[in-house]
Formats: sequence, structure tokens, C-alpha cells
Amino acid sequence: MKFPKKIILFFLIFLSITIFFILLWLNSNFAHATFEQILFHINIPDNNPTFDYKTNLILLTLLPASLITLCFIVLSMDFSKNESLFLYIKLFTKIKFRIQIYPIQLFRKHLFIFTIFLILLSSYLVYKKFKSYNVYGYFFEKTALYDQEYINPKKIKITFPEKPNNLIVIYLESMETTMQSKEEGGLFNQNIIPELTKLAKDNINFSQSDHVGGSVQVSFTGWTMAAVVASTSGIPLKLSNKKENDMERYKVFLPNALTLGDILEKEGYNNILMEGSDSKFSGLKTFFQSHGKFQIKDYNYFKENGLIPKDYLVWWGIEDAKLFNFAKQELTDLSKDQRPFAFVMNTMDTHFPNGYLDPNADIKFDNQYANVNANSSKQLYEFIEWLKSQSFFKNTTIIILGDHLSMDNFYKSYDVNQRFPYNCVINSVVQPKHMKNRNFTTFDWFPTIIESIGGKIDAPGLGLGRSLFGNDQTLLEKMGKDSLNNELSKNSDTFNHFWNN
Repeated sequence: MKFPKKIILFFLIFLSITIFFILLWLNSNFAHATFEQILFHINIPDNNPTFDYKTNLILLTLLPASLITLCFIVLSMDFSKNESLFLYIKLFTKIKFRIQIYPIQLFRKHLFIFTIFLILLSSYLVYKKFKSYNVYGYFFEKTALYDQEYINPKKIKITFPEKPNNLIVIYLESMETTMQSKEEGGLFNQNIIPELTKLAKDNINFSQSDHVGGSVQVSFTGWTMAAVVASTSGIPLKLSNKKENDMERYKVFLPNALTLGDILEKEGYNNILMEGSDSKFSGLKTFFQSHGKFQIKDYNYFKENGLIPKDYLVWWGIEDAKLFNFAKQELTDLSKDQRPFAFVMNTMDTHFPNGYLDPNADIKFDNQYANVNANSSKQLYEFIEWLKSQSFFKNTTIIILGDHLSMDNFYKSYDVNQRFPYNCVINSVVQPKHMKNRNFTTFDWFPTIIESIGGKIDAPGLGLGRSLFGNDQTLLEKMGKDSLNNELSKNSDTFNHFWNN
């Protein structure tokens, strides 16, 4: 075989082996990774101080693939005129054995067939991993979804009372109703998050069943930044194809989308984002500053203002126990202002892999991730109990959302279609007509949150979301999950306009 052809074949072999190792890496680090999520995290810096995904990916995929390909190259080399490869083995005597290695001969003779086999195998594994996602549509098809179903909040009348409720939105990292007992709607024999179950039962919980449940996770909503965008904008988070829209170059984030933050800012709300990690994580800081001019109180803020030592680092920044304490002080200060406030908070202890187990946490289960979630449930409940004792509580609506399904291997053996992000609404101004046996998505939180604090929307919803307080069908109820996912995967000129400056 001629040299140039061999170069092409070995490149294809390297590519196929690399794909195999990437899939192994994904299964080890992202138990339920999706196509769109992988594209996002490859392109966007996570600012994770404890784990560099890109370095880890290179070391565990490109490096072994390169070594294996190098071995194949050596085995294919012609070491004799008759194109046979011989090994000479000397066994404690002067007798030499010449052994012809026939499998290597076959490999060299049928290198092309071997290459085709590897390409087909890697292609099949990729298809099996991402068969439920419309990869072709993502790059080559267009959808009319936004033209037909998108309710443009810029064109809808939204009115608020003279004194609307304050708003607290708590995104609980990766929190699922799955953690409940089977009797209460979960998948376990024992309820791991009993406090969260009690909160949901005592207040408003929108559910896909008769039990405490949650939303259905659809495409482009399955990681923190995507969940935040969907729940506050009613649109999915898709990356622009324009190179200048690299997250590191952004001055604004989805500049042509009207979001919850924009609406609250117009109504005179004092907007705050608080989280224990670097808020530049996946573009959160840019998004909240672009929409609503949120003041950012994050890991960097805590260091710069002497709230923690300069060299303090636990998990992704600070642990949730500290975060809840800082939140109490911040909310106490906010309540002294005459303006209504919107306080958005992101927890982090329950982030994969395995979560962060607080030294003061009770050890009730054999699995660390179960103990982490149990402790998170207890911490959140205690925080809500503190809020109830505050004078501003009666005029404050609290939205508690599991941002997305967990990517921890703890759930690897469980059917993703039986798993639902947690939700609870406390002190809503309005009550739902029916909150059980609803099929809804993260998009539906956008209009639902606005109505929960007293806003009135002159439409059945906003964006791709429909208010859960009303009787109008959500897009999930209207279209079904497969059809909605398929359309979300496709391109749209209307959607692309959200990224135009």
C-alpha cells in the first residue's frame, strides 16, 4: 500500500479509536450526557477550580488513542523483503526460534478492511449514544416552531400591582424527585429528601403525576446555564455558529431576548445573583448582568470583600452551608430597601461527581451522593424555616427548582424517562387551577414565575413557556416529547435573532 494512502487510513484509525475513548470518558464523567450539552461544554469554559475537563479529556482520550495508533503503525511496518514480520526469541539456549506472526500478517494485508471496521464500529457507538437526538437537524434543518409557538414578551402586555411580591429563586443543583421513596413518587425504597417532599406537599408542586413530581427535561435545558436561560427566558440555550460569539468574547448574552431579569428591572426590582462558585461558570455572570443588571455576589465577591480568606477553596468555591449564611445576611439587608427585590441563588454541593459531603452532615446511607442530597434537603428546609420567621416573608414568593437532572453516575442504572427535576412554589399570589398530572418543561417557568409574584400576562404564556397557573396546554402537552425535542434541535432564523447585537 502506498504511503499517502496509509497516512489516510491511520488517521481514520486514530479518529475511530479516539471516538471510542471519548464515549468511555463521557460515560465515566457524564452519565447522561447529551449531544447539545457536549457541544456547549467543549466550547464554553466551566471555570471549575477543582477539575479541568479539557485537560482530563485530552489525557484520557487523545493520549491513549495516539499510543494505540502508534502500535498499529509499528505492526504494519515492513521488516523483511517477503513482507513477513518475524520475532526471534532466545530461550536460555543458543537455539533461535523464528516465529511468523500470522495475525500481524493479516492485519497488514487487510489494513483497509480493518480501518472500515473501526469506522463502522465507532459510528454505531455514537449512534447508540445519541440516537434520540436530531444531530442532522441541528446542522442542516430549519424549524417553524418559533414562528408558530413563540410568544414574544416584547409584544405582550405585562402588568404588575403597585406592590408586587419580592422574589427568591433557588436553583438546587441537580435535585430530583427521583430521590423520594417509591410510595411518594420516587425510585427508592427510602425517601432520601424527606424535607423537600414536605415542602412540596405543604405548598405548590407542579407534577407529572399524582405525587410530588416535576418537569420533563427536554433538549437544550439539561445543564445549569441552559436551565437558567429556559426558566427565565422561555427559550432553549443553543450556541451561535458565529465565531465572534465565543463566550469569552461576549459583552452581552442573548441580547435580543427579553427575560425575567429585564422585566423585573423595568418594574424597579433590586436584582441580586448569589452563588458559591465563580459566576463566570458557563456564562452565568454575563447573562445576569446583560438582563436585569443583577449585582453579582459570588466566590470572587466573597474573597474580594473579606468574607472568606483569599486562599479559601472548598468544592467549587464555598460550600452551601456558608452560602446559606451569606444569603441570610443579604436578604436581611435587601428587606430594608423600599424597592422590591429579586434574589437568585444557586447551590453547588450536589454537583457531580459524588457531590460535596459537608463534615457536619448526617451519614444515613452507604452512598456519598445520597448523603449529599439528604443534607442538601435538610439545609434547604432549615433555610426556608428561617425565611418564614422574617418580616418580609409574607410579601415574598419563593421558587425552588432542581435546575436539571443530575449527571452523576449514582443514577446511571435508572431510566431517565422516570426522573424529574424538583420544584416547589411558596407564597404565590395566585393559585393553580390544577397542578398535578401536568406535562411541562423548564420553559414554562418563565410566565409561571411572573404570575406567582402578581404579574398579569395578556397571553397564555411567554416565549415557548405556558403559565402553569392556567389551563392552556404546554408545548409538551400539545406536541409530545419526541416531536418537541426534534423541533428544538433544528435551526431557526427567529432564534438566531436572539444572538444579534
